[in-house]
Amino acid sequence: MKKTSKGLVLGLVAGASLVASFALAQSSKADTVYRNFNSRTGEHLYSSYNEWKTLPGLSADWHQDNVTFDEPSTGPDVYRLYNPKSGEHIFTTGLNEKRVLSSQGWTYEGVAFHSGGKVPVYRMFNAKAGIGAHLNTANANEKSVLMGQGWTYEGIAWYATDAGTANVPSAPSAPAQGSATIKNTAAEYAITAQVSLNGTGQGFHSKIEFVTAQAGVTFGIQYDAAGAAPYTGKPAFLLENIVSSATETGNQYTHTGLAKVGTSYTLLLTLQSNGAYAAYVNGTKVTSGINSKMANTTVYARVQTVGKQNGDHADSSFANIGVRHTANATSFGAITSAVFPDGFSTNAVVGKSAPNPLRISGTVSGLNGNWSTATPKGNTVQFQ
Repeated sequence: MKKTSKGLVLGLVAGASLVASFALAQSSKADTVYRNFNSRTGEHLYSSYNEWKTLPGLSADWHQDNVTFDEPSTGPDVYRLYNPKSGEHIFTTGLNEKRVLSSQGWTYEGVAFHSGGKVPVYRMFNAKAGIGAHLNTANANEKSVLMGQGWTYEGIAWYATDAGTANVPSAPSAPAQGSATIKNTAAEYAITAQVSLNGTGQGFHSKIEFVTAQAGVTFGIQYDAAGAAPYTGKPAFLLENIVSSATETGNQYTHTGLAKVGTSYTLLLTLQSNGAYAAYVNGTKVTSGINSKMANTTVYARVQTVGKQNGDHADSSFANIGVRHTANATSFGAITSAVFPDGFSTNAVVGKSAPNPLRISGTVSGLNGNWSTATPKGNTVQFQ
C-alpha cells in the first residue's frame, strides 16, 4: 500500500474512553511523558503518569513501556486531538493543524505537554505497522534500531529536555484453542480455512478475505523482514481493514500476535451486513471492528497469497475451506468462481469445488517496488 499521510498520527487507541482524561489527569511528575504499548494493535501511547499506571489494569492489551522523554513545564504547546469516529489521537505543535483538524470533526482535548530543550523528539513511520504506524521517540538508539528495521525517519516533531529510556516490547503469541467455527458463529458472511504459510525472502503473506470493488477486510499470516516492531522479521497474524484500495487514508493494519511459518492455523473471518467484522485464530476471537464501506453491498469471498518484492517466494496451503453466503446457511461449500493469477500458480479450477488443500505458490518478478509502494504480485482465488 502507498503511504499518503505525513501527519503526526499516533494511531487508534483500543478503548478510546480509557484515555480520554489525558489532558486533565496530571502526573505526579508533571514534566515526564510516559509511554504505554498495546500488544494487540502495536500502538504506542504517550500519556501522563496516572494514565500510564491505569491502562494496564483496564485492558490486558496495554503494557507499561519505559519513560520516553521529559518535557519542560512551560514552552510551545503540544496539542492532543481525538477523532471520535476512528479512535485516533494526534499530537501536534502546529496551531494551524489543530485548527484544520478541529474543523474536520476532531475533538481538541487540550495541551498534552510542552516542547522545549535541546533533545529532539523524532517522528518515525512504518506503513505496514498498522495502527502503530507512527511512533515518536527522543531516544536516538531506538530511532537507529527502527530505521534498521525498515522504519522511515520523518523529522523532528518537537523538543524535550531529556531522552529518557525506551525499549522494543515483545509480541503476544498465538491464542489458546477456542470453540468458534463457521457453523456456530452467527454472521451474514464467513470464510474459514486451515492456513499454513512458507516462503523465503523479504516478505510473504497468505490470507482469507472479503472484498468489494473499492474496499476489503482480510485476515491471514504475514512475514515481513522490515515489519513493525515487535513483529520485525517474525511471522504474525495480520488484519487489514481497507476502506479505500486507492489510498491509505483510513486503512488500518492490526497485528494480533505471533505465528509460525509452516504451522497450520484455523482462521475464520466473519462479516455482517453493516460492515462489522471479526477474526478468529483456532476458534478464539483476536480482533473485531467495522468497515462502513463493506456495508449493504455485494462482497466476494477469496483467498490470496502474495510476495513483498522481486525474488521473494511464497508457498501456502488452504485446507478445509468453507464459505457462508447467507445468515441462515447450513452448507458451507466453496465453489471456485474466478482465479486471478499474477505470477503465482494454483491448483484451483474455475467451476469446481476448492481442492483440499488449495495451494498457491510462486516467486515474485516484474514488480516495480514492493507491497508498500505498489500492488503486490501473487494469486487470488474467489468463491461463489
